[in-house]
Amino acid sequence: MHRRRTPLDTPLGLFLLSALGGLWAAYDRKLSWPILAAIVLSIICYYVIINIGTSENRVWGLALGGMLGSLVVAVYFVTQCGHLGYSEKLGLISRWSWTLSRVFPRFAPFQPQRNSVAAFLEGWLPLAVAMMAGGRRWWMRMVCGASAVILALAILLSESRGAWLALVLCLSLWWAVRSRRNLVVTAACGVVLIGSLAGYLALAPGASLERVPVISQTLVPLFTRPDRVDVYRGSWYLVQDFPLTGIGLGGTFAMIYSRYVLLIQVPFLTYSHNFFLQVWLNHGLLGILAFTWLIAAFWTLVWRVGRQGSALFQGAWLGVAAILLHGLSDARQYADGWTFFPFFALLGLAVGAANRRVGELAGRRGERWVWVVGMVVLGMVGVLAWRPVAAMAYANAGALAQARGELAEGLTDEQRTDLLQQATAYYMRAISLDKNNRTAQQRLGMLSLDAQRFDEAITYLEATYRADPTNTTTHKALGLAYTWVGRLDEARQLLAKVPEIVEELNVWGWWWGTQGEHEWAANAYRVSLLLDPDQPQVREQLSALESE
Repeated sequence: MHRRRTPLDTPLGLFLLSALGGLWAAYDRKLSWPILAAIVLSIICYYVIINIGTSENRVWGLALGGMLGSLVVAVYFVTQCGHLGYSEKLGLISRWSWTLSRVFPRFAPFQPQRNSVAAFLEGWLPLAVAMMAGGRRWWMRMVCGASAVILALAILLSESRGAWLALVLCLSLWWAVRSRRNLVVTAACGVVLIGSLAGYLALAPGASLERVPVISQTLVPLFTRPDRVDVYRGSWYLVQDFPLTGIGLGGTFAMIYSRYVLLIQVPFLTYSHNFFLQVWLNHGLLGILAFTWLIAAFWTLVWRVGRQGSALFQGAWLGVAAILLHGLSDARQYADGWTFFPFFALLGLAVGAANRRVGELAGRRGERWVWVVGMVVLGMVGVLAWRPVAAMAYANAGALAQARGELAEGLTDEQRTDLLQQATAYYMRAISLDKNNRTAQQRLGMLSLDAQRFDEAITYLEATYRADPTNTTTHKALGLAYTWVGRLDEARQLLAKVPEIVEELNVWGWWWGTQGEHEWAANAYRVSLLLDPDQPQVREQLSALESE
């Protein structure tokens, strides 16, 4: 049977290729295999849907099968969420979960993360509603309506604000694309809302989003648990360190983020909480370009089909939209690979339900323009900015070598030393091409700091600070270097806004004391007291060190 061609074929192929590149880039490939398998199987699912769904009835059958599959997950979660030991997040909804646990017996062989459940189900809810509205037979409308209710209940019980907000925005998006007038009205309302909030924050004394009733319960928690803005900033630093290759596919984020952004030795977060950042981090430059192309091609298809699409088409593309909107504040797909399947399945259902001729024309025209624009841009970059780009590539290679040398398991000391020497050579080459390359200067400073060559570390880190004075990782690294050499006031100024730095300095003081480095230990305690004078126990420890 001839494989059906779709407008998403080329970006999907490049996305898969970038996933294989992410496997190569990972410092430990065992961390990458589960996500790679999920991506491969999900893309296969897309093509199975495309090639089986060659008629309207077949596409409806596939959609019904996918919806009923999601219903299994929803029923399991609704009946078992009270037994799964989740911490209380929103009091009223948590109490509903506990109430349900008294009604349904415990059968919980699988304990999914509740945000993963929301990420898996959110795309199917618009599809179920659309199939209920557009079903031709009464029994199908009944099944889809009941499924929509159960899916909505499961998403509610997941307590995922990101999923709730994405679904509300999907409703607005659906209304906006009904006509050009609706689109203009929706855009105007969005501008007015954003302008009103900006004016309130700029002009009202003591203004805060936490004081706005609806936003304080929706948007604010999305970016404060943990502080998502800090996470996004740190993730962007990693993108700058690994712009071409990414950090590697799968569970590589936790240790790389802790080690090279937070400068601690234990994992803190497992992913960046943003789908688009996570694609770049896990897949590299090719991955984010392919993903952007994929989404652009899909939205071009949606715009071309517009209101002429069937109810199934409308529900499927809104499901994709819900997943992408939730991806602005979460990225469970890269934490639990099984949540990838709805995204590609709904892509397949939407393309399968669309007019075939429109889809193929969109793909052919779009591909030609993308290749032409891409080649022109690459040519301009090669001519106008080859030195900074070459420096970026060398710094990226150094960051990969450093991550493998410091984080990979099972290496001998000699292998680790060789990798770190290789990383140093790459960084030096990057600086020779672009002395303001932040990654190379900062990473050389970190390596010198780890080797206790503090004056050398300060030289590199001060250069980094001059090139990028807002980088919070540089603030911490340079502040610690100043601490060890006794430049205490300068250390205090740089470390003042670093979260939990007082506790960390106290740990450093204890650690240096156990290593016999009493002056470094005393400096750690001194800076800790400059930041927080109300620490009598630390004063006692400092006095004991100074009396020795």
